[in-house]
Amino acid sequence: MTEDEAPEAVSLRPKYKVVDLEPPKVCHIINFHRVGTDVLMTVGRIDIAELATRIENLRAKGEVPPNEHEFEVEVFDRFAMSPDAFARLAANAQQIFDAMVKSGHLKVDETSTEGDDVKSSES
Repeated sequence: MTEDEAPEAVSLRPKYKVVDLEPPKVCHIINFHRVGTDVLMTVGRIDIAELATRIENLRAKGEVPPNEHEFEVEVFDRFAMSPDAFARLAANAQQIFDAMVKSGHLKVDETSTEGDDVKSSES
């Protein structure tokens, strides 16, 4: 190839191979933090039974649970990713989100632009 010739573009298509045969971990909390040009994704879970018991105990005592209730998140994984990987994650998540709204599995409050107004139709 000479200097005047540009290399041909190569299209890459991933073929996934699951190497961990354990069932997927359940997560309740996913947070993203920007670290320089990269993004850190933190994945965790909460003890829902313990949290429900704590709130029920407050009600049993006649106390009203506060509007904001602090709880512990068990962080079980963290991933650092490039801006490109984050963009692909966001695009893929948006496709799934849109499909779940269209199928009725998620309801979106039409008056809001915040993600907190998304409700799952499954219990």
